[in-house]
Amino acid sequence: MKLFLFVPFSLVLLYVQIISAEHVKFEQVVESFIAKAKVKKIKLNSTLDFMLQISEKVVAFEFLCSKGMPAFITNEKKIEVLAKVPERMEIHGINARAFFAKEFSSINFTLKTTFKQLCDNIIERLNFNSPGVYDDTFDVSFNKWNDRPAKSADVERIQKHWKTMIEQHKKLKNKFDTQTQAKMDTGIKLKTQLNDCRNYFNLLKNANTTERATSLINSRILATLEKINDFWEAKKIHLADIQFTVSKYNQQRVAWAQFLIGTKEIPEKK
Repeated sequence: MKLFLFVPFSLVLLYVQIISAEHVKFEQVVESFIAKAKVKKIKLNSTLDFMLQISEKVVAFEFLCSKGMPAFITNEKKIEVLAKVPERMEIHGINARAFFAKEFSSINFTLKTTFKQLCDNIIERLNFNSPGVYDDTFDVSFNKWNDRPAKSADVERIQKHWKTMIEQHKKLKNKFDTQTQAKMDTGIKLKTQLNDCRNYFNLLKNANTTERATSLINSRILATLEKINDFWEAKKIHLADIQFTVSKYNQQRVAWAQFLIGTKEIPEKK
């Protein structure tokens, strides 16, 4: 006996509407403009690649984010280290073992969760590709513009402001590159401190006396943990700066796209 699945026509129609509701992408805007210029046999001043990517360093940034950060300390190592902390020792009025347990958990959470969330937010913005997300009239305007015959005046209007768009992109690219480099430099320093602290943990495990353990904690471990927190705070600031710059770039891309299709008279600075 054959089983027939009945799908209401309204659901089929809804599915078709969802498929057709996909926004126009920046690549389509660029390709359509280049096609119009070719029809009128107008040689463009340069490419429109600045509308498609903020910087060539995006690939390296995404790769580093995808690698993530390893845990600062494993549960097994945590138990071993805490066992070597003098039982009666206090740090800032708190039992030292409780203090370190909290610090270890906080650093692990920061490295494995907070870092990933910040990177994911930036990558989501780097993958932004549709002006219609910001401008709900863009797709309709694009289709009307795209269907109109090419005009030399339209292309020449864009050529007149080409340098302005290049300069707008250059400023954003330089910001992104500088902020990304600062994030990478801070990341290297952070990893160095994390490794130093792990080495001090090994020394602590081998400490034979309470005095030796206390001295190692006061002279090495506490100072290194403070540096780790300082470098992480700096890294968070760098990531926030990068996110802001990428958001500004996306707003600028929309302004460029609006200018290309004629809904804006000039490429407004965002």
